Amino acid sequence: MALSGGTDSLALVVLAAEWAKARGGNVTALTVDHRLRPASAAEARSVGNLMRRLGIGHRVLVWRGRKPASGVMAAARAARYRLLGDWCRRRGVLHLLAGHQRDDQAETVILRRRQGSGPDGLAGMAALAEREGHRLLRPLLEFSRAEIAGFLRRAGLVAIEDPTNRDPAYARSNLRREGGLDHARLAAAARRGGRARATMEAKVAALLARAATLHAEGWAEIELGAFRRVRSEVGQRALARLLTTVGGGEFPPRGARLARAFDRLEQGAARTLGGCRILPWRQGRIAICRELAACQPPVAPGKGAWDGRFRICAKSGRVGALGDEGWRQVRSRIAPVRIPHPARLALPALWRGGRVVAQPQLGFGRGLGAEFRPRRALSDAPFRI
Repeated sequence: MALSGGTDSLALVVLAAEWAKARGGNVTALTVDHRLRPASAAEARSVGNLMRRLGIGHRVLVWRGRKPASGVMAAARAARYRLLGDWCRRRGVLHLLAGHQRDDQAETVILRRRQGSGPDGLAGMAALAEREGHRLLRPLLEFSRAEIAGFLRRAGLVAIEDPTNRDPAYARSNLRREGGLDHARLAAAARRGGRARATMEAKVAALLARAATLHAEGWAEIELGAFRRVRSEVGQRALARLLTTVGGGEFPPRGARLARAFDRLEQGAARTLGGCRILPWRQGRIAICRELAACQPPVAPGKGAWDGRFRICAKSGRVGALGDEGWRQVRSRIAPVRIPHPARLALPALWRGGRVVAQPQLGFGRGLGAEFRPRRALSDAPFRI
């Protein structure tokens, strides 16, 4: 589980360790050292010393490399979850616990409200979120900060406070100094928003299951009639999910451009959105393909992700989009395929010396492994409150 050493995470690791021990299991506490302050390494060691006294396993994960000049908190959060997720995947750990509690939930709602978040954002943090290779659990969302601090006092434990909690450079710290928040009311609003979000996500998932087909070559097709028969909000969300998955993006397109794209689906004219091309396909169906111009530039060989869409493996050469030139080289040397032309051009290919030597989805050549594994799945697990 994630452990900063603060009140919430310390209480959670104690509770989790007791729960796991009673069932023959164990807990490992993971502290991320962001290296943003000179004292951070010493603080991480202090947390480790406390875990040793409690008989709980502990590991420190370090965020190495240069730090951004702006957006530090967002970058640190992304790095933290990446490091935690990587550790879990490498060791086959299926459950990652985080110590967010009711007051954190209330602060999240008010900060997102000030930022103009939509209904999904105002649902706050999920109690259970499916991530790649593991589940993120927040068991303390129904408990206040004061209740958790009381538990620690009764247990005779003293938390290690993170100085950034008092740093005026951070929005959450300023919000806590403002005071006057009705945490219980805001958390209740998040629960209502969570129920509404879960209901909407179920409708979107049902539409995608019924009317969308995702192909191993990295493109999708939808049945236009089924999209016409649903409320526009459901249809727009489903289209956004398709564009995010096929485009390899992290966040879905939204707003006026998404609404226009949904309204114009049946007009039959090709258009681009979210790094994708939307175009007529077979009778009554629309194809969504990756836009060639938006593809990631060629990368060195090895194992990893390419373009947010494919997991690749190659020992030599460069991996990049097939493109027009690559298609000219291979089209007479492969069997006929029923893939929209833009989707073919956006496939990953292995290049050497200006020549395409492999493209596995088209059955051409050898030396490249490429599996469609988009950054965002077409349908996530439902939002859990």
